[in-house]
Amino acid sequence: MPENPLSTAMKVDPKAVEHMRTTDEWVFSNGALPKKVKLLMAMAFDAADGAAGGVRGLAQRAMSEGATK
Repeated sequence: MPENPLSTAMKVDPKAVEHMRTTDEWVFSNGALPKKVKLLMAMAFDAADGAAGGVRGLAQRAMSEGATK
């Protein structure tokens, strides 16, 4: 398994990484749109940007929230 891309940031500024995680939880929480829809939208942005790793990770997260292939 590849190293976590945030591992270097965690060594340099753990508070910034914690802030990113908290923000991620807030952004992708259920609200007007379900969490899986928000994750699929983020996946589409990564796909448009050519970020294959992001697409893969977001797809897995979306499927764990009930999205289907």
